[in-house]
Amino acid sequence: MSRESRIHDYLTKAWQLRSTGDATSSKSTTDKAYELCRSDDNEFLGRIFHIYRQLEADTDNYDEALAHNIQSLTYYKASGNIDRIAHSMRHLADLQAQLKNYKEATKNYTSAIQLYEDNSNTCEKDLSNALISYAELLDLIGKKKETINQWTKALDLYQKIGFKEGMKLAEHKLTQLLKS
Repeated sequence: MSRESRIHDYLTKAWQLRSTGDATSSKSTTDKAYELCRSDDNEFLGRIFHIYRQLEADTDNYDEALAHNIQSLTYYKASGNIDRIAHSMRHLADLQAQLKNYKEATKNYTSAIQLYEDNSNTCEKDLSNALISYAELLDLIGKKKETINQWTKALDLYQKIGFKEGMKLAEHKLTQLLKS
């Protein structure tokens, strides 16, 4: 089995372990992947630090999660993978919003959304997650008109891809916003 295949397998296993709540095994499995990486394995390193970020965020250790997220984004930028850059920026914005750094969160949400919208390979689910997260931040900081705009974009996207649960959620949020 190639080194790249082993790294990939470790990272897949680490993510599965995280999803079952086994953070200790997830971290040790991620560490094994990290040990196999070369300094130019930017996509793998980006994913490794993304997992570290998630593990820290899962335990509300947002400052450490933020540091890992910044490292992940740095590696993804070096890789040139626009989809991963946008994904990492959206997660960075999530953490910044959690830490009440709304100005930076706004900047990173808008940048991530723009990257997703400009990339023909974007997964609609990733774009919708960014739109919804940004809408929630805008609502939190009292920007109702912009909140409605983001939920409307999310609804349009859900209609385009035929995601009924998403449509229902967006319609519900828009109804609430328009009533208030």
